[in-house]
Amino acid sequence: MTATQQNSVTMIIIDDIRSIVEGLIEQIPWETYNIQIVDYSFNGEQGVELSRTWKPDIVLTDIRMSMLDGIDMAREVLDFHPVCKIIFMTGYSDFEYAKTAVRLGAFDFISKPFSTDEVIEAVLKAKEEVLKQREQHQQVNLLQVKVRESMPLLRQEYFKLLLQHKSTKVEINRRWDFLQLDIDKWNLGVMIVEVNHFLENSQHLPLNEVELVHFSIHNILEETVSSFTKGVIIREATNRFVIICNARNNEMLEALADGCHDNIITFARRAISIGVGGRATSVQQLTDSYQQAAIALSYHFYTGGGVIRYSDISNYEQNLPQYPADEEKAIVSAIQLGNEELALTILDQWYEALLSNKLLPHPQYQVHVLYELSNVLLRSMMEKIPVEALEPLIRRMRDQQSKPTGSMEESFQQIQLICIEGCRMINSRHQTEAQRLIDRALTYINENWNTELTISQCAAYVFISGSYFASLFKKVTGQSFTQYVSGLRLEKAKQFLIEGKSIQEVATTLGYEDRRNFSDMFKKLTGMTPTEYRTTLGYDPINGR
Repeated sequence: MTATQQNSVTMIIIDDIRSIVEGLIEQIPWETYNIQIVDYSFNGEQGVELSRTWKPDIVLTDIRMSMLDGIDMAREVLDFHPVCKIIFMTGYSDFEYAKTAVRLGAFDFISKPFSTDEVIEAVLKAKEEVLKQREQHQQVNLLQVKVRESMPLLRQEYFKLLLQHKSTKVEINRRWDFLQLDIDKWNLGVMIVEVNHFLENSQHLPLNEVELVHFSIHNILEETVSSFTKGVIIREATNRFVIICNARNNEMLEALADGCHDNIITFARRAISIGVGGRATSVQQLTDSYQQAAIALSYHFYTGGGVIRYSDISNYEQNLPQYPADEEKAIVSAIQLGNEELALTILDQWYEALLSNKLLPHPQYQVHVLYELSNVLLRSMMEKIPVEALEPLIRRMRDQQSKPTGSMEESFQQIQLICIEGCRMINSRHQTEAQRLIDRALTYINENWNTELTISQCAAYVFISGSYFASLFKKVTGQSFTQYVSGLRLEKAKQFLIEGKSIQEVATTLGYEDRRNFSDMFKKLTGMTPTEYRTTLGYDPINGR
């Protein structure tokens, strides 16, 4: 439907006086108002039939007609077409009668005799209401369509909430019925499935291939679960799925986990890790089962894959790792000096020593040690780098910490990244400070170009030594101090010559007492005398440019 059709409305005119009907049709250019007269009638009974056929947006009708008057006709029309806007044309004696009709459901009325402007005003008011209701109806329909289309996503999002937050029975029952969930609200289990090394292995794959892998794994998990019990598969992250299912007992839940693991390896050819939580007797306990599954999966930190059951690791003795205090100090010192090679060397030595220890600590505590080291390194950088510049590093570290599971290698790579980017930002900041220093000096030079500027004078202005200033100036600008000042003065001289100042005026402005000295300098730098330069520009010394 075009925009014009969307803004167009239909209307039927009914009056038992033919001249009134014909006049209303012929004397008003309805098409200019996007109003289409689809039909007309000279009595109320026929008006009802036409309304039933056309379902017009507006009916403009006389209130007093033979056979069937306007009010009875309106009552019938509104009965089968309640959104129709009825506008009555009525004589002065029917005024109270017309008001009654309006209260019964008619939209408006016009008193006879009336002008065409009065008719147009009433009809346009009705049209406005028609369009407003039409838009509201379209919005409601669109919303209903969106809700239907979004139902799978809404179900997924609801289960994600249930995994993180407990809910009341009343709220659960209400949502369960609305989302039409095909899973029982009791005897539930949660397991987390993670595709090993998928993040790093899929970085260079086209998006359609990544989605194909997701689709394949999702289907295999779905078919495996359905062969055991009722369940829901949720994609929690790029490399992770969560299974919520009904489980009669722990044995069935563990058998399902083994089945998922074997089928993914066989049909998708992907190595996976699965953390299996304990059974939940009701929906309210899903958060507990999910947390247990996450703890079980954390042991992938060391195992590298397979099915890990919470019941197998819940009583493990938790060995506290030793915090690398000496290594931390050495790495902090190297980063603050911007020595990337030294920082990485110290970090690598500590990491190799850690992996060579046969008695590895509980992964949860080892993760805390690695994250604490990351935090200390970031805090040390804040002494040299603004927090805003570190925000991307901080955000990446938080993303890493928010993962339910991870690996020792990923955490180590995160610390490596902090060392590398921290050293580079500190070195870059040193360069930026040099640029800022020379920028201040350039501002001073540009404001005092017509004085006897010296390196010592400019160096004192920015509070550094003359030799350091000269070296820094050449490094930042690519020119020596003398070259820059001479070039600046030359450009000023050219500008003044173009503006028509005399050569003597230019020489004096630039600080040359002798015009000849100025001319010699100008020719040395440009290959032309000031007079020759102006001649090449077409300058007329008598009439000006």
